[in-house]
Amino acid sequence: MVGRVVRVALLYLAWAVNGALALYAALKLWELVRWAYVALRLNPWGYAAASNSAVVVLGLAALVIVLYLEHLYGQASAQRKLLRLFLEVTAIEVACALVAGGMALLL
Repeated sequence: MVGRVVRVALLYLAWAVNGALALYAALKLWELVRWAYVALRLNPWGYAAASNSAVVVLGLAALVIVLYLEHLYGQASAQRKLLRLFLEVTAIEVACALVAGGMALLL
């Protein structure tokens, strides 16, 4: 009984951490879209449209990722593979945020 409670608590802790990282990565990608729009010297009247469209698309993508991770982590917890999956997903999200942040600094 205690083992199951601990597994469920770890599942939702991992889910919350990866959810926050997904939102942070989406924010960094949005920053990159804005910087790229300015760096490419595109039409200034389209900046707001590009920025707002990127917010909607990246926000929906982050939401889909968070919802799918809850399902995926539930299956991984039942198979006792939660830690490995958590580390893989965290590495992917951190890499996306670092690449987007680094690219925004270069532009």
